[in-house]
Amino acid sequence: MTASPSLPKKAFIGAFAFDAERRQLIGGGGAVALSSKEFELLSLLVARRPCAVSKDEIQDALWPRTIVAETSLTTLVKELRTKLGQAGRGGPIRTVHGFGYALEDDGAATAQVPTPRLLRGTAEIRLASPELILGREPGLPGTIDDASVSRRHAHLRWDGTAVVLTDLGSKNGTFVKGVRVSEPVALEDGDEIRLGLVSFVYRAPRAAGDTNTKTVP
Repeated sequence: MTASPSLPKKAFIGAFAFDAERRQLIGGGGAVALSSKEFELLSLLVARRPCAVSKDEIQDALWPRTIVAETSLTTLVKELRTKLGQAGRGGPIRTVHGFGYALEDDGAATAQVPTPRLLRGTAEIRLASPELILGREPGLPGTIDDASVSRRHAHLRWDGTAVVLTDLGSKNGTFVKGVRVSEPVALEDGDEIRLGLVSFVYRAPRAAGDTNTKTVP
């Protein structure tokens, strides 16, 4: 498939970074392996985002001049959703019944499900997938561009309930509430997190209508 002229070179899909030039999908744990058809489908959805793309158009783009069963597309969509950490139809790839599929814009996708966040001023890092690597390594959703931060500094794991922070042998240390950590630590809402010289405030996801949030001095 020839990339659409409107296909952006890079785009964010929840906690993933899509790099069209490198033909890569980067998640919290690094590059996610995509088949050629998965990459072509994702490219088409990114290029048309947030508009819906018909099944006929997708089939013509992915399987030109070839008759394929509709199950080929539904299976491909299911596999791509799995790699994006999407459970069922609630997530970045939206089913448009009787028509086709659409990729939600980043704001709409992240707003559907409350996610843990690390806040630094007006900037934030969202933990929208089960795992996230924090560090200076470029191209990741958890990239922190600061010389005091190691390339792969710390690891966040979220099981849907608790978020656990683990230092990855960083040079300048990982701190929670001012204490350097050497073992995995479960985070609480409002905790101050410091990686090297860079500080964040951890915010736990809240259910709709829940206003009971710890105040950070």
